[in-house]
Amino acid sequence: MLMKYSEFILGKYIKMPKEGEGYINFICKDYITLCLNEIPHNSEYAEHAILPYRQVLLLIYRADWEKLNVIEGRKNRYAK
Repeated sequence: MLMKYSEFILGKYIKMPKEGEGYINFICKDYITLCLNEIPHNSEYAEHAILPYRQVLLLIYRADWEKLNVIEGRKNRYAK
Protein backbone atom coordinates (compact mmCIF):
# COMPACT_ATOMS: atom_id res chain seq x y z
CA MET A 1 0.00 0.00 0.00
CA LEU A 2 1.28 3.43 -0.94
CA MET A 3 2.17 5.52 2.10
CA LYS A 4 0.49 8.91 2.14
CA TYR A 5 2.25 12.22 2.47
CA SER A 6 0.42 12.85 5.77
CA GLU A 7 1.89 9.66 7.28
CA PHE A 8 5.49 10.86 7.08
CA ILE A 9 6.97 12.39 10.23
CA LEU A 10 10.49 13.78 10.57
CA GLY A 11 12.63 11.40 12.57
CA LYS A 12 10.37 8.37 12.04
CA TYR A 13 12.34 5.19 11.34
CA ILE A 14 11.49 3.35 8.14
CA LYS A 15 13.03 0.58 6.07
CA MET A 16 13.63 0.20 2.34
CA PRO A 17 13.87 -3.52 1.51
CA LYS A 18 17.20 -3.44 -0.38
CA GLU A 19 18.82 -0.21 0.83
CA GLY A 20 18.38 -0.61 4.59
CA GLU A 21 16.81 1.38 7.36
CA GLY A 22 17.09 4.90 8.64
CA TYR A 23 15.09 7.90 9.73
CA ILE A 24 13.16 10.44 7.67
CA ASN A 25 15.32 13.53 7.28
CA PHE A 26 13.28 15.64 4.82
CA ILE A 27 9.71 15.58 3.51
CA CYS A 28 8.05 17.19 0.51
CA LYS A 29 5.14 16.13 -1.70
CA ASP A 30 7.43 14.68 -4.41
CA TYR A 31 10.09 12.87 -2.36
CA ILE A 32 11.55 12.21 1.07
CA THR A 33 15.12 11.66 2.19
CA LEU A 34 16.09 8.79 4.44
CA CYS A 35 19.24 9.14 6.56
CA LEU A 36 21.01 5.78 6.44
CA ASN A 37 24.20 6.71 8.31
CA GLU A 38 25.97 9.56 10.09
CA ILE A 39 29.75 9.88 9.96
CA PRO A 40 31.49 12.19 12.46
CA HIS A 41 33.67 15.01 11.10
CA ASN A 42 37.21 15.32 12.32
CA SER A 43 37.55 17.95 15.07
CA GLU A 44 39.08 20.62 12.81
CA TYR A 45 36.28 20.39 10.22
CA ALA A 46 33.54 20.02 12.85
CA GLU A 47 34.61 23.30 14.46
CA HIS A 48 33.34 25.22 11.40
CA ALA A 49 30.52 22.92 10.27
CA ILE A 50 26.80 23.37 10.93
CA LEU A 51 26.50 19.71 11.97
CA PRO A 52 29.26 17.69 13.64
CA TYR A 53 28.70 14.83 11.19
CA ARG A 54 28.09 14.00 7.53
CA GLN A 55 24.93 12.21 6.52
CA VAL A 56 24.40 9.44 3.98
CA LEU A 57 20.97 10.23 2.52
CA LEU A 58 18.75 8.19 0.23
CA LEU A 59 16.34 10.07 -2.01
CA ILE A 60 13.00 8.26 -2.29
CA TYR A 61 10.53 9.49 -4.90
CA ARG A 62 6.75 9.23 -4.48
CA ALA A 63 6.59 6.27 -6.90
CA ASP A 64 8.71 4.21 -4.47
CA TRP A 65 6.79 5.03 -1.29
CA GLU A 66 4.91 1.73 -1.59
CA LYS A 67 8.18 -0.08 -0.82
CA LEU A 68 8.59 1.62 2.56
CA ASN A 69 7.93 -0.19 5.84
CA VAL A 70 7.55 1.66 9.13
CA ILE A 71 9.75 0.25 11.90
CA GLU A 72 7.41 -0.07 14.86
CA GLY A 73 8.74 0.29 18.38
CA ARG A 74 11.69 2.58 17.59
CA LYS A 75 11.64 5.97 19.23
CA ASN A 76 11.42 8.94 16.87
CA ARG A 77 14.88 10.38 16.17
CA TYR A 78 13.77 13.86 17.25
CA ALA A 79 11.56 12.86 20.21
CA LYS A 80 12.71 14.17 23.58
